[in-house]
Amino acid sequence: MISGVLLGASLWAAARLRCHPRAAQWRSGGRQAVVLSALASALMACAPAAAPSHDEGRFRLSGFGRYQEASFDGERLSGPNLELQRFPDGLRGRLHNEVVSVRLSGDAVRGLAYGGAPIELHARQIEGSPHAWEATGLWAGRACRVRRSPEELEITFPLCGYTLTRQPAAGPGVFEGRALCERLRSDRVRLTLPPALEDRPAAERAFWMVAFLVAATGMP
Repeated sequence: MISGVLLGASLWAAARLRCHPRAAQWRSGGRQAVVLSALASALMACAPAAAPSHDEGRFRLSGFGRYQEASFDGERLSGPNLELQRFPDGLRGRLHNEVVSVRLSGDAVRGLAYGGAPIELHARQIEGSPHAWEATGLWAGRACRVRRSPEELEITFPLCGYTLTRQPAAGPGVFEGRALCERLRSDRVRLTLPPALEDRPAAERAFWMVAFLVAATGMP
């Protein structure tokens, strides 16, 4: 649209210069080019700046020599090796081509995956820290724990453990630290959490985080 305005303005100015009795005076010495350039610059200065592009609705993990991401809008998590959807009574879908079905109940997530292995996470506020919470229980029948404070994030699930610190200079929801997974070397990783995650109850947040990391690292 801006280019069309500039073209029209330039043609109008050129016509005025040709038809005006003093056009020869303006054309001499390259002044016509100066006038057109000044007009174009003024129009561009008035044009609104393009809004920055933000793609915030994604989990992202970089580390272990790989990069993984999955889209998340608060209702659906979709990416390589996973497709999970939120329903009124719970969360269902597939993870590593295995059916996952869990129920949501206040501060708890309960259900089955991997052919009947239990998933069960119970969340609680950490005493003395109103903005910190912890979810503990089972993932695929083995110990799982997510501990979140404003500055730190610890996640442990079968065969993997993450100890991360928030990096506000890198953007909202960005954490960095060390991770150790069986069959993968210990490595420095960066995990980005989507803003929509913060709108969910703590136990559900823990489920979404672990589901993404299980898919991203190839662990059960």
